[in-house]
Amino acid sequence: MFVLQGQVVETGAVVLLKEHLSEIQGKRLGMVVNQTSVVGKTHLVDTLLKRGCIITAIFAPEHGFRGDADAGAHIKDGTDIQTGIIIYSLFGKILKPTPEMLSNVDIILFDIQDIGARFYTYISTLSLVMEAAAEQGKEVWVLDRPNPNGNVVGGPVLDKAFSSFVGKHEIPILHGLTMAEYATMVNGEKWLKNGTQCRLKCILMKNWYHSMSWEETGLKWIKPSPNIPDVKTAIWYPYSCWFEGVNVSVGRGTYKPFLFLGAPYIKNKTLTHLRGIYDLDTIVFTPVSIKGMAMHPPFELQTCKGIGVNTPPTHPHECFELSLQLLTLFYQNSGRRADFFQPFFIKLCGTDQIKKDIIEGKKPEDIIFSWQYKLREYEQKRKKYILYPEQ
Repeated sequence: MFVLQGQVVETGAVVLLKEHLSEIQGKRLGMVVNQTSVVGKTHLVDTLLKRGCIITAIFAPEHGFRGDADAGAHIKDGTDIQTGIIIYSLFGKILKPTPEMLSNVDIILFDIQDIGARFYTYISTLSLVMEAAAEQGKEVWVLDRPNPNGNVVGGPVLDKAFSSFVGKHEIPILHGLTMAEYATMVNGEKWLKNGTQCRLKCILMKNWYHSMSWEETGLKWIKPSPNIPDVKTAIWYPYSCWFEGVNVSVGRGTYKPFLFLGAPYIKNKTLTHLRGIYDLDTIVFTPVSIKGMAMHPPFELQTCKGIGVNTPPTHPHECFELSLQLLTLFYQNSGRRADFFQPFFIKLCGTDQIKKDIIEGKKPEDIIFSWQYKLREYEQKRKKYILYPEQ
């Protein structure tokens, strides 16, 4: 019997080992995995090899197989030193497995910890893996893991005209799905190229429900990327990531990435009035290069003034309201407003309307109201694909 002490939730990887191992014995496996793909303290690749499974390829997403590459850094093909298995990069020039990469694969196992945000690229990798599998007649098995943002749904729904690798499909910033639920939705809605569907099998978790906190799962938090060091950061990240598309530091180059927001042009008193409304600190920080986290971050070696998030508001509506207030304040105080918004901001938002609204001076609550209709439509669609209890 496969048992992990102290673990309340059994991940899809654990359930695979306990209940489905015989189904993959003798099959040629392709593994879409990273440093979060562990069972206890052992990587799933090593665990499966010890059990006699045949692994013919490893596919590395953003940040790499071992998870030590900066955001946006190209990942290179290579060979895993520990196992000798070939590694194919799915982040760089090639985002989707080629027919050649899949020629020696029968089943693709996808086991990566996600955080529930549309622009976190692991779900885009999953979509493209499913698309390649559909075209080549391969199976995809999603080994499910908890979404630390559980049942939180919020933010603007992506406009298909602005589809990119940081947002492929018409879902909101916070989609409220696990990887298995997301894959089921992609297949069910026929969002893959030409409306194809892949042969999909989801290995579901046991003992998990959507409103469960991470602490309740009994699982150890493993950084899904270098700048998401803890659950607190994962929870606030969906509301701060879009600052990466404007002339603001999100704290890259500090040990509080995405919890710090600041810029050299901000004055000390600009943001102080928000402290009485939200659990914030007014702070001063200086981004520096940190190996394994951020090399040459924005405003490197420049003194930035801004805010630090202690405890994010509990309701997503309040979080987005705070985020939009901060975006507006930084924009109004940036000096060179024409340079404030970068093209990446629109990709992160999944729409160009938020940029227009902030420039026009619309209030955060009005901006939030403008995306509610499509959000309600999405919430109804989401109900068809929920695989776990909400409470």
